[in-house]
Amino acid sequence: MQLSITSVGVALGSKVVTNEDLSEQNPDLDLAAITAKTGTVRRLSSPQESALELASRAATQILAEADKSSVDCLIAVTSTSDLRFPGVACLLQHKLGLRTSVFAFDVNLGCSGFVYAYITLGALTLAGVVKRPLLVCTDTYTRFIASNDRAARPIFSDAAAAMLFSPDEGMTIIDYDVGTDGGGGYDLMLRGIPPNPEDVANGGTTRMDLHMDGAKVLMFTLSKVPASVRKVLTRQGLNPEDISHFIFHQASKIVLDNLQRNLKIPEDRLFRNLEKFGNTVSCTIPICLKDLIDGKQLRPGSLLLLCGFGVGLSWATCLIRVGRMP
Repeated sequence: MQLSITSVGVALGSKVVTNEDLSEQNPDLDLAAITAKTGTVRRLSSPQESALELASRAATQILAEADKSSVDCLIAVTSTSDLRFPGVACLLQHKLGLRTSVFAFDVNLGCSGFVYAYITLGALTLAGVVKRPLLVCTDTYTRFIASNDRAARPIFSDAAAAMLFSPDEGMTIIDYDVGTDGGGGYDLMLRGIPPNPEDVANGGTTRMDLHMDGAKVLMFTLSKVPASVRKVLTRQGLNPEDISHFIFHQASKIVLDNLQRNLKIPEDRLFRNLEKFGNTVSCTIPICLKDLIDGKQLRPGSLLLLCGFGVGLSWATCLIRVGRMP
């Protein structure tokens, strides 16, 4: 399956929150422990920066110099839309001024969502269903995290990332492995919290709250992700040294360190930008790819291994050969 990246746009939450800021807001937090386990900077969205608004900003960056009439597919990956329906893709089609014949739908996944959607687009392109797809990942998890949440508050950031593709030899999907274990689904979820009975008379309504059992999600990651990566490498007769860049979902520093140690990945092959952006959920891998493209670090013929994991609980690994680059 061939699906080349034509251009990438990124929009970040406008408020920057450092570890020092977290420590000031929560004096009982251990700043040294936070720094050791996570990135150092988070980007929070303002009340006006919804998942749809961030998605529109990211996509507008790359459509300004593109032929919008050629876009025939729009996939929006998000689990934090302000609305239960309609989907973000439908609203985004209108906001961006795309043609009404566009094939548009949402993928309701978190950190594995980009790789799932990328594989789906590869299949749709191979089948001749689409030729010029636009993929937008957008998540605003911080809106649903309590200020004193020790598990989630130090990790997540808000962002959107948009990619425009063309079906040529720029990138070839060689192999992939995906999986789902819904038995752990409740370990990372956005749940509805009903109002206190005494608040009902004052118009209290259900609020949404992000729940993450950090220990269980870490155990899930370390049990499923290395096995998935090894499965793809073994099928293709490859070793970690054969991969130019391992691009994992930027979950946290402790997760990346453990995956690197488990899989024996050379330091110069594991790409990281967590310290600049934090965990932007479905956006982490496309933001990594943008960094690599902007830094001209991708070479024709090199191999990339992408791997996302999280909400579901789910995981997706994809092996790609680089061809022509934008």
